[in-house]
Amino acid sequence: MKKITSLAVSALLALSMLFALCSCTLNYRQKHFTFQGLTITLTEEFEIVEENEEENYVLIEGRGITVTIIEIERVASQIRSSSDVAKELATQYGVSADKIKTYKGIANNIERADINHTEKVDGVSYLVMDKCYYRHSSSYVVEFVCLKENAGAYAADIEEWTRSIRFV
Repeated sequence: MKKITSLAVSALLALSMLFALCSCTLNYRQKHFTFQGLTITLTEEFEIVEENEEENYVLIEGRGITVTIIEIERVASQIRSSSDVAKELATQYGVSADKIKTYKGIANNIERADINHTEKVDGVSYLVMDKCYYRHSSSYVVEFVCLKENAGAYAADIEEWTRSIRFV
């Protein structure tokens, strides 16, 4: 999981610089991305930059944001909810579990648990926002990563994209 986040953060740094240079407000059409039974609607400026079905993740980038979809097959019987997935991530990130926010009845009536943390790479701070889902025998994490200083500007879009998540 750390390896994927580091990959996402490195790629995001390059994209953020490019996006800052040609930043402009445009209306982009919606674009749907589906991976391992989860669909998210972003915009046409996003592209898949890496897909690894063996390790169950896809990396999508655009607008200075990296979106990673990860499917975690249930390995341990103690994972029975999205909150359990978020607690596992909180432990990995060294974040207090009381920072987890849980939402019920969303994305096909599936519970979602969110955990955010800041990560520094080469002196640059990134905000990592994990949206955790649990469905049947698999857990899913949709991770949004952006420069911490840009997080406020992307907040409404990230919320909209999160609401678009569906399971097929």
